[in-house]
Amino acid sequence: MNYSKISEIISLIIICIFTIWLVWYISNNSDNFISMKNISIHSIIILSIFYLLTLILNGLYTKVILRSFYINLGFIEWFGTSVVTTMGNILMPFRAGAGLKAVYLKMHHNLSISYFLSTLSSVYIFNLIVFSFLGIISLLYLFSINDVFRVIIFFIAILFISIACIIIKPLINEDSVFPLNKLAKIVKGWNLIRNNKLLITKLIFITVLLACFDIIRLYICFNAINVSISIWIIILITSVLSLSSLINLTPGSFGVHETITIFLGSIFNYSSAEALLVHMLLRGIFLIEILIFGPIFMRLLIKKIK
Repeated sequence: MNYSKISEIISLIIICIFTIWLVWYISNNSDNFISMKNISIHSIIILSIFYLLTLILNGLYTKVILRSFYINLGFIEWFGTSVVTTMGNILMPFRAGAGLKAVYLKMHHNLSISYFLSTLSSVYIFNLIVFSFLGIISLLYLFSINDVFRVIIFFIAILFISIACIIIKPLINEDSVFPLNKLAKIVKGWNLIRNNKLLITKLIFITVLLACFDIIRLYICFNAINVSISIWIIILITSVLSLSSLINLTPGSFGVHETITIFLGSIFNYSSAEALLVHMLLRGIFLIEILIFGPIFMRLLIKKIK
């Protein structure tokens, strides 16, 4: 049995277990979900705007980083690949949307898979840096160091490893045997990125903006269901959810994000029903938006390939 089959089985098991539990929980606690009807149109509109801004920023990240490989994307391409990638990640497990983007860039711009993986690695590294830093700051504010020393050490370790990836220049001979030769090409692409200080500044800035949008959306959702919660708790929850998303075991981390938020609720005194309501609101609005833009830009990108 190959890796992809094992991955699909793991994803399916997680989805099935969580879905069964979700149906059971809602059927036995239906009164706790009545507040869903009271969510204002105002909150929904604001969330929709921030999701749209997130799609735009993701697209600009792609546009900016691909300039290092002498590829200039027009609006349809940079925004379209952002929409289609997000749609693939939401509907398919293990960031399959990134695979769709890789195929498009290979077919239309002849970007090698190795160089694409270099750009993808930058997303992981900069997200690790930003969200581990936010995690450390929020923990220091919320607790004394003694209470969360091990957790803070975990975030610090992630932060230093990520920064080391930028500072240290790995050297691998491109003439090496497979798979080292493929890895060498990925490293070569990453070195093109890491040697451009202005580019790194721009990419980290975009990543910080995306993190701020994630925090704002989560804050709006809790307020929309009348749950008063500290912004520092929101920052910590967002950091943990974002770091978990890098693995993406299930489509859109379905079940994973909900489980994490429910667990953190036992620490920060909000209920499981409230955690589920927040994710229902987040997923519902984002899914509608993606299903509106997704098919349109998928069609436009396919036309460019033909």
